Amino acid sequence: MYSLKYKVTTSTCDSEGKLKLYSALQMMQDCSEMWIDSEPEVKDYFLQQNMAQLLATRQVEIIRVPDYKEELTVTTSVYGMKPMFGFRNSEVSAIIEFNK
Repeated sequence: MYSLKYKVTTSTCDSEGKLKLYSALQMMQDCSEMWIDSEPEVKDYFLQQNMAQLLATRQVEIIRVPDYKEELTVTTSVYGMKPMFGFRNSEVSAIIEFNK
């Protein structure tokens, strides 16, 4: 599993101050790319086998669209592998701080 923290900025928002879908997808892709650097064995195997990871499809379920200046965590994890395919889950979630 790998996670990145983000803050919704003006360049990632639409005119109503909501996170753009395209921006959320970019965040998920960035997290997936950073994941491979955090797994040296996988990265070395890919290099030795002259392989690369390629995004073929992404299923997106939107529960709530984050607002401007909201802090987010993007997480990705592998949940399965086959000879030709790897499967991963990516999630964009809000960081919620509760008063103690």
